[in-house]
Amino acid sequence: MRLALWYVPLGCIIIDISITMNKYHIILGLAIWLLIGSCKSTETTTSNTDPRRIVLDEIVVKPAHLGYQETATKEFDLIHTTLNVRFDYEKQYLYGTAEITLVPWFYTTDSLVLDARGFDINEVSLLEQDTKEPLKYTYDKNEIHISLPREYTAKDTFKVFVDYTAKPNELTEGGSNAITSDKGLYFINPLGKEPGKPRQIWTQGETQSSSCWFPTLDRPNQNMTQDIYITADSGYITLSNGLLISSTNNGNGTRTDHWAQKLPHAPYLVMMTIGDFAKVSDKWRGMEVSYYVEKAYEEYARDIFGNTPEMLEFFSTKLGFTYPWQKYSQIVVRDYVSGAMENTTANVYFDGVQRTKKELEDLNYEYIIAHELIHQWFGDLLTCESWSNLPLNEAFANYGEYLWIEHKYGKLEAENHRVTEWLGYLRESKTKQVPLIRYYYADKEDMFDAHSYNKGGLTLNLLRDYMGDDAYFATMKLYLNEHQYQAVEVNDLRLAIEEVTGQDWHWFFNQWFMEPGHPVIDLTRSYDAERGAYKINVIQTQQNSEKPIYRIPVKVDVYYADRVDRESFVIEEADQTLSIRVTEKPLLVVFDATHTLPAVINDKMSVAEYVHQYNNGKTFRDQYDALQGLANQYDNSAAQQTFYEALSNPFWGIRKLAIELVPMEKGQADFEKLKTKLIEIAENDPKSDVASEAIIKLDQLEDKSLVGLFERIVVQQRFYASAARSLEALMIIDPTLAYKLAAGLRNERNGDLATTVSYIFAENGYMADQDFYEKQLPQAGGYDRYSFLSDYGDYLIKQKPAAMKTALPTLKAFAMYGEAWYERYAAAQAIYGVMQEYRVILAPEDANKDNDRSGVILTPNERTEYESTLETLSKTLSEIKRLEKSEGLKKRYAKFE
Repeated sequence: MRLALWYVPLGCIIIDISITMNKYHIILGLAIWLLIGSCKSTETTTSNTDPRRIVLDEIVVKPAHLGYQETATKEFDLIHTTLNVRFDYEKQYLYGTAEITLVPWFYTTDSLVLDARGFDINEVSLLEQDTKEPLKYTYDKNEIHISLPREYTAKDTFKVFVDYTAKPNELTEGGSNAITSDKGLYFINPLGKEPGKPRQIWTQGETQSSSCWFPTLDRPNQNMTQDIYITADSGYITLSNGLLISSTNNGNGTRTDHWAQKLPHAPYLVMMTIGDFAKVSDKWRGMEVSYYVEKAYEEYARDIFGNTPEMLEFFSTKLGFTYPWQKYSQIVVRDYVSGAMENTTANVYFDGVQRTKKELEDLNYEYIIAHELIHQWFGDLLTCESWSNLPLNEAFANYGEYLWIEHKYGKLEAENHRVTEWLGYLRESKTKQVPLIRYYYADKEDMFDAHSYNKGGLTLNLLRDYMGDDAYFATMKLYLNEHQYQAVEVNDLRLAIEEVTGQDWHWFFNQWFMEPGHPVIDLTRSYDAERGAYKINVIQTQQNSEKPIYRIPVKVDVYYADRVDRESFVIEEADQTLSIRVTEKPLLVVFDATHTLPAVINDKMSVAEYVHQYNNGKTFRDQYDALQGLANQYDNSAAQQTFYEALSNPFWGIRKLAIELVPMEKGQADFEKLKTKLIEIAENDPKSDVASEAIIKLDQLEDKSLVGLFERIVVQQRFYASAARSLEALMIIDPTLAYKLAAGLRNERNGDLATTVSYIFAENGYMADQDFYEKQLPQAGGYDRYSFLSDYGDYLIKQKPAAMKTALPTLKAFAMYGEAWYERYAAAQAIYGVMQEYRVILAPEDANKDNDRSGVILTPNERTEYESTLETLSKTLSEIKRLEKSEGLKKRYAKFE
């Protein structure tokens, strides 16, 4: 559902945000280290971390003190909700009425509890035949406890009316790494105090935040239909679930749009968006497919989302269940609190998805688009009955990325993507190992992690390998058909598998879904020529005492000069030896030949074996593993030659990995040969990721002879990313030229280049560059703003108080009104950083010393100016801290004294 940062589950998508970084500059791009972080790589990258050789730190398993998280009791069946809403931008209020149709689930009852957070309740009534009977109720700002006029049975349907005011900005704000805020309803730039940022309203319901803007039974195991009447300014576009039924001009500058969702879905999937968008329309099997973007990106909408109709066809066919809803829309909003969200028929994306055609060559979020689309089946059509079962949503969405990439771009691309997912899970597993299905957790938001996403997708890939494609996809068809428009739990999936295959699958679910961790395997190989046997000793060494020994069906490929034989085994013991009958010594034996096992495999082969694996292996992982093994034996000439050949591999992922791994130090025999090759790659490789990786590698040499190369790449801008990396490299070997080139790019709109220019200006601190920050900040995308604000703070530390006086209105506006928490934090941090610098300058023991920054002794007037500005900053920061609603930021601001 969300995209999160760093591993940020995207609201449905965990964006394992790869922070692009070298020793000079951290480009936070989408991820901003989330101060708090966790989801899926905004960039499909390989890594020089060997997935077979991970040393695990102490890990966290199920804490005994955590309580059991039961599925919410269904006292009522939520049938239908009709909402009528309008907005007050000045107060950031929603004025609404709700008509909620319910029926008792089983037991007779005379009371009802609705979730409703932070409302003013004006009326609660029972609706019967167009008459309203006032009802007695109590309200504690979280729930409305309603007394019904009589007892209702499971045969009685009734309707409750609520007139209310929602005040999302007055809520105490929470959130998680995946969804950074939980106030449900968001007013973006409502007062117009953030120049360059559009005015928008949007919602985010997952996990249980829909009740921040309408009263409901806010649980994932409820399903309802809905009608929403949205009254908004006539010049704005609205979007919600289902179809637009009517649009009525109210004659007062507003319009009321009626949206109807006729098929049932969970309350957290309800959405609405209001703003000034361009709508680009497509079709699939006669159904509306639409893309909503800011008008500046209208011409690129099909470049961004244009594969959607093909995705709809692919998933409908592959899953054996046609896309089940009435339309499919995708919309990009500002300051989104997640990466993306799979609202039924109307997915929402963060603004980083908006990219020009050239920017898409550097970074393309198509895998997120696939992730969110397959959620329309797994998450919307079938919804996890409890957050403990979240992998039934997120694992399938994560694996949907793989399925789409495999279909559209081939197995190499899909396997490269899967390695990224595996490495993301391994990073998290160093400090956290929990079951996929977790009935014990501290907070439901803890479920949005690299286990539910990454490991979940890896587990489904393993399941597909064990079952075979025909059985796996037959199971998907059965599972979807049997449970459509229902809440599901993990046993529903297992039973579908067993019905299709006729086999018992408890063993698989017990070890992969219900237990923490993963196998850690040590391999020892031996060849017995006399007995004609090749043996692999397999020892499971996972250290978690709670973890049982894994049952592991595994394939082993045996390579001879003229053929490859495949052997099958089942590992069921902690220490087990696999014996393979051979007529001669094999050239290579590959354990886990399908490379589907999510395990740390500690194995070491000879250079000759790795070279053979690279040249003759059947999969991406064969070449990937071979290069990882050869990197540790690079002093061998065959290893060096293989790496050099890998730099020209037809597949970009292998070229990039080879660049990352190849040792390169002045004085080594092949240094000049490698340098020449990397220069060629940096200038000519057709893939942005590879060209940028070559620049980063060359950058590490700190070689002044490369100045001309880096300058050409900056000037030519073949790719924005490689130009940015080259500009960073110049900051080390020729900072004067770097500044000159940066100054020529001061009006650049591309985030990668602009944030690099920002860093260079901050490092130099020239007074004339302040206008750059004042002009760029209003037009920057959400996550780029964090970089700009942080750099602005560093820049201002080097300036006199006059510059701070100019900057303060801008920083205060972001700190006070920025919808995104990271914008507010960065702006407040910039103010605090300048305050700390001024305190050092004004310290009594330094009164007669040279100012470290300017070399000028402070005159009395200068001292007065510093003191006055410091006082103003202190008062401003106090106001910012006082008005902040986020509990997380309040804790961080407590350190700003």
